[in-house]
Amino acid sequence: TFTIGSGAQFVTNSANNGYGGAIYNTGKVDVQGATFTGNSADAGGALYNAENATANLTNVTVNKADTDGSNDIRPTAESLGELTKTRHVGILATAGTIKSESYPLEIRKLYPDIQVTGMACPLWVPLVENNEFDSPGADYFVQKYVNNLLEKDPEIDTIVLGCTHYPLLYKKIRQYTPAHIRLVAQGEYVSNSLKDYLKRHPDMDERCTKNHRCEFLTTESVEKFQESASVFLHEQVQVTSITLE
Repeated sequence: TFTIGSGAQFVTNSANNGYGGAIYNTGKVDVQGATFTGNSADAGGALYNAENATANLTNVTVNKADTDGSNDIRPTAESLGELTKTRHVGILATAGTIKSESYPLEIRKLYPDIQVTGMACPLWVPLVENNEFDSPGADYFVQKYVNNLLEKDPEIDTIVLGCTHYPLLYKKIRQYTPAHIRLVAQGEYVSNSLKDYLKRHPDMDERCTKNHRCEFLTTESVEKFQESASVFLHEQVQVTSITLE
């Protein structure tokens, strides 16, 4: 067993073989009180366990900047280098995402010259989840947050929609965003990246179940879940209520 003691720091490491940005574990490792910050890899941004390897982690801090190449931010960040001409990019996202600075951290690792400005849009998710995203009442809040972002940085020429709910607001966001500004919804970039990742890592692809059915479980209201699911999936789904103990 290899032991890594308290106070060890792993900062901005990356994996040459695609696995384990900071640590590639092939045996047994005991990590106590270490900190991982800004490490990256296709799999296991901070630590990757090879087959039959084990890791015991105690009081370990993993910064949100530690990323896998398969995460939902990296593909979008990678695309921005070619999309923005002014090198000024805006992020429209939830308050939690903006506070975490996950987008600026990821983008600046790839393109240090890009200026990133974020704007929290706390009312957009409720608009979508309450099926009000296409209502006249949504216009005020969409226009408000878009204008606030562009007031912070008028040189923005590319805006990332940093939440999976936001594509449902795309028409209204487009309506209140100047025509010369590109809107980037992440779905296409993430799906293409995942497809490429599974091609490069057939061992991971083999672990994925194929041709199985989906089960939907919720601890909340079944009716509310069905209503929200129909908005995203464009079909009715069967939902089972469960209680977690």
